[in-house]
Amino acid sequence: MRLVGIGINGIRNFIALIDLTANFNNNTNYGIVKILQISAKSIYEAVVKKAGTEEKKKTLEAENRGDILTVSGDGSWSKRGFTSRMGIVSVIGKYTNKILDVAVKSSFCKACAFWKGQEGTPEYEAWFETHGSECNVNHEDSAGKMEVDGIIEKFKRSEELHNAKYGYIRYIDTKTFNMLLEAKPYDDDLTVKKKGMRFARERVYKRGNEARKRILWLGSLRNFNSVENMRKAIWATFHHKSSTDENPQHEYCPPGEDSWCGWRKAEATGEEYTHPPALDEDVQQVLKPIYDLR
Repeated sequence: MRLVGIGINGIRNFIALIDLTANFNNNTNYGIVKILQISAKSIYEAVVKKAGTEEKKKTLEAENRGDILTVSGDGSWSKRGFTSRMGIVSVIGKYTNKILDVAVKSSFCKACAFWKGQEGTPEYEAWFETHGSECNVNHEDSAGKMEVDGIIEKFKRSEELHNAKYGYIRYIDTKTFNMLLEAKPYDDDLTVKKKGMRFARERVYKRGNEARKRILWLGSLRNFNSVENMRKAIWATFHHKSSTDENPQHEYCPPGEDSWCGWRKAEATGEEYTHPPALDEDVQQVLKPIYDLR
C-alpha cells in the first residue's frame, strides 16, 4: 500500500476494515518503509545497470564505439508551475529508449518542517545531530532549475555508473544545454554536443509551413488582381523578418505611415528605426524553401 501512496492512517483503516489487527504502530510502519526503500533501490540499480549495458551494446553496433552515448534528458515536477518543491530528472538512451539514470530533486523535508520553530531546544539538538544524512532537501534553488541541476549531476555520474560518457544530448532546451556546457561534466576535452537539430528543423519547418498557408491566403486575398503583387506580398514577411540595421530588406513591404512595417512607417515619417533581432541564418535556410513552394 505504501507503494501506491497510502500512508499509515490509510493502512490502519484498511486493517481495521478487514479485522486483522489494530497493532500497527509507527515503528512497524517505518520498519516496513525502510525495507521497501532498500528493495526498491536495489531493483532500480540493477535495472539501470542493465539498461546501460544494452545501450552501450547498441551504440557499439550502430556507431562502432560504445564509450560515448547519445542520450536525451527530461524533467517532471510534482505539480505544474514554478512552485513545485519536488522534481525528477531522467536520462534516456537513444537506441534502447530506456532510462539510464534518474535524479530526484527536493526542496522540502517533512522532518525539517515538523521541527521548524523548535530550534535551540535540547530535543531539537538531539534530532539535528542525526538528521543530516537523512534530510530530503538536496535542492535550494528554483523549481525550474531542478532539471538543469539534475542533468548536470547525471552527466557527472555516467562514468561511475556505466563506464561511459554522455557525448551527445538530444531534444533539450537551450538554457539547460548551455549550462551543461559551462559545467564541463568531464575533465578531458570531450565536448558535449547537441543532436537535436533535425528535431528542431522539423518543428521550424512545420510551423513555418502553417504560417505560409496563412500568408498565402492573405496575399492572394489582398492582391487577387496581380500575380506579381501577390508574390511580393508573400515574400515581404520573409525579407522583413530577415532585415537588420546594416541590411534592411523592406522593398516588398507596403510603404506609407499606415504600413504594418515599422521600417516603412519610420521612413514615411522621417523617424529613426532600430531593427529587432533578425531571424537566425540557419532558420532562414529552413524557411526559405517553404516560400519557394508553388
